[in-house]
Amino acid sequence: MAAAALLRIGAQQGEEPVRLVPGMDGLRAPARLSVVVLLALCALTAIGVARLLAHTGARLRRGVVALLAVTIFAEGWAAPLRLAAFDPGGRVDDRGAYGWLARQPEGAAIELPILEWSIAPTLTYQYATLAHRHPIVNGYSGYGSALQQFLGGAASPLNDLEHLDQVLELLRAIGVRYALVHPADYADPRVGTDTLIALRRGQAAEEFQSPGVSAFRLRDEPIGLRRLTRGHRGNSYGVVDLRRAHNRHSYTQPGR
Repeated sequence: MAAAALLRIGAQQGEEPVRLVPGMDGLRAPARLSVVVLLALCALTAIGVARLLAHTGARLRRGVVALLAVTIFAEGWAAPLRLAAFDPGGRVDDRGAYGWLARQPEGAAIELPILEWSIAPTLTYQYATLAHRHPIVNGYSGYGSALQQFLGGAASPLNDLEHLDQVLELLRAIGVRYALVHPADYADPRVGTDTLIALRRGQAAEEFQSPGVSAFRLRDEPIGLRRLTRGHRGNSYGVVDLRRAHNRHSYTQPGR
């Protein structure tokens, strides 16, 4: 108990105990070791109460135990619980696009907008992977994805719509084959509409529209790679086949 308490305090204050104990750096929230402290305190409390009541009458013991039970129940009571309504089938306006995606060949997808750290709408996109079965770049977990943090951050290249083609070429080269745009999920829906326009005039090879989302299949061969691999064989240009690299290193998060 003492060790758990020390580690919990150290986790809150960034002290050395957390960094010195092997394996502690692998815990996302070392402060949750407080559960071990609480468990030990409960055991000690039960032992103490049992000794205090050992020489009392049965009626008194039953009364004290009942009072303690009511107190514990009242202390842990939390009502009403606030729950967010969620349809098991996902958002109605998204189902058509996800049904289309489920029928497409294998390939990763990116949902736009992509946010660096946000429960909504990221968890909605993540939940939808149960229906369409494609890995997505987006994801919400205790551990972040470097790619999502980069694409979802304030300095994301996806915010520069004039160069969206180049960003999508990069994503296509590492295995992202589909892009889904949800205009209503943007802080400014006009940005979502402008993203749709940029996609349609650039990397989109096929589009499926449903009321709340437009799903795109990106070009099989990114324009930039095709341009580089043709007509520059006799000069000093170096071309890296990122698609081969993708076979060795995956940069997308599997659906959960």
